[in-house]
Amino acid sequence: MKQKILLVDDDTGVSDIFVAIFDSGTFPGYEIVVQEKFEEGMGFALDHKGDFCAVLLDGQIEAGQGWQIAEALRLAGYQGIIFSVAGRALCDAVPANKRWAFNGWFQKPVPIRELIGKLQDEWL
Repeated sequence: MKQKILLVDDDTGVSDIFVAIFDSGTFPGYEIVVQEKFEEGMGFALDHKGDFCAVLLDGQIEAGQGWQIAEALRLAGYQGIIFSVAGRALCDAVPANKRWAFNGWFQKPVPIRELIGKLQDEWL
């Protein structure tokens, strides 16, 4: 059974790269699920929080921000991994009082091998 990772990012260029890499079989055992809109991403993440081992959130999503989804997931009891994937540093993308909801961050362009390694480290 594949580990599912949720990506909420409104940049189709980023999501297309993630989908292509995970669909290629480069990382067997992982599947990426993409939501490109803030409202849908928030609802989907909360409705399916038990289905994902990790959630990757864009720092700036049209109509919202990734930290809002991270905070909602944590308050709903999600204990999986949450990373910010932003075009800026986490300290710029997420207010200091909201960083508690994240396990870490990756600056775009996201180094996928490093991301998978970090996910595996967090699971151990």
